[in-house]
Amino acid sequence: MKAKSWIEKFAVFGGFIAVFFEWSAIILFYLLAPSYFDGSHPLSLFSIVPETRAIYFICYLLAPLSFLVFIKWHLSKYYRTPVTVFFLSMISFATLAVTTYDPSNELNKFVHDSIARFFAVTFLLGIYLFYKRNKDSNLKKISIFVIAVAAVLSFLVRELEKTSHVLMLEIVAGLLCQYWTLLVSYKAYLKSRRM
Repeated sequence: MKAKSWIEKFAVFGGFIAVFFEWSAIILFYLLAPSYFDGSHPLSLFSIVPETRAIYFICYLLAPLSFLVFIKWHLSKYYRTPVTVFFLSMISFATLAVTTYDPSNELNKFVHDSIARFFAVTFLLGIYLFYKRNKDSNLKKISIFVIAVAAVLSFLVRELEKTSHVLMLEIVAGLLCQYWTLLVSYKAYLKSRRM
C-alpha cells in the first residue's frame, strides 16, 4: 500500500482519533493520579507527575498529529479549511506535549502559558475561519457557539488559575472544541461516503 493511500485512509478517522487520544489521557490521568483532580491544577501539571508523564507526552503528541493528518488529507477535501492556521495550532499543541511544565519556575511557566494561549487562540481562529468559509448552516451555528463559549472559558482559565476551577474550565473548553472536531469529522466522513 502506498504511503499516501495509507495516510488518506487514516485521515478519514484522524479527527475521531485525536479526540480519542485526548480523552484517553484525561481518563488515565484520573485513574493514575486522582489526587491531582481536585481542580486546582491545570492539565499541564500531568506532564511532570511521574505516573502520568509518559501518557501526557504520548497522547498529547499523537492527538495533534492525528488532527493535522485529518485536516490536511480529509477535511480540506470537503470543506474550505484553514490548514495553515490549524497547522500552527497543532504544532503548538504538540510543543506542549514535549515541554515540561514547572509552575515553580516563572520563565518556564510564562513560556508554557504563552504556548498554551497561542494554541487556544489559533485553534479558535481556525474554527472561525472555517465558519466564515463554509456554508453549512448547522456547522456555522455550532462553530460560532464553540468559539464564543471556549473563548470565554479560556479567558477565565487565565483569570482563575489559582482557584479550584481551573481544571474544570480547561476540560469544558476542550470538550467544546472536541465536540466541534467530532462534528466536522462526522460530516466530512458522510460526504466522503457519498462520493
